[in-house]
Amino acid sequence: TLEELSNIFNYSQRQIIRIIQNSTDKTFSQLLTQLRMEKAATMILAKDIPLEQIATEVGYSSLSSFYRVFVSYYGMTPGKWKQSKTAN
Repeated sequence: TLEELSNIFNYSQRQIIRIIQNSTDKTFSQLLTQLRMEKAATMILAKDIPLEQIATEVGYSSLSSFYRVFVSYYGMTPGKWKQSKTAN
């Protein structure tokens, strides 16, 4: 969380937000979503793990929340995304 980063690096949350924005041109939320989706995608391709477990491991409390963000980020469901990647 932003609070955890603030404590780890001993900066205010506002400073952490500015550092992230200046370094990545993304908000904290955008960066967190990107990192979660990249990790989820790697797990989907590399392992035969149930999506419920992947959703939990990347920080989503429900499968429906994970699906909604995944579809928004990749433009398709995790199953279709995996098919598109393994068909190549």
